[in-house]
Amino acid sequence: MKTTRGSAGMAGGPAVAAARSSGDSVVAWWFNPRSGDAMPIGRYANSGTRTFTPPSQGFGSDWVLAADDASRRFGAPGALIERSRRGVNPR
Repeated sequence: MKTTRGSAGMAGGPAVAAARSSGDSVVAWWFNPRSGDAMPIGRYANSGTRTFTPPSQGFGSDWVLAADDASRRFGAPGALIERSRRGVNPR
C-alpha cells in the first residue's frame, strides 16, 4: 500500500497492490473508526494495482480501507464490535 500525506492529511487514496490476499477477488470497504460505520466499495479482481479514494478527506476524516478475500464472506468491518455493544455474543 502506498499513500502520500500533505499538510491537510492524505493526498489521494491508498494504492493497493492486489494478490496479497488469497482468492480470485476481494471485497473492499471503507470503515470509519470514529462511528463504527462501514461503507461497501465493491468487489474487484485480485490482480494489479487499484487506487481507492476515501469518502471524505481533511481534518477529522479517519478512514480504514479493508479488503477481504471475497470467498471468505466476511461481514462488514466493525460488525462484531457493534454486536458486542448491543450485548449480542459475537461468536
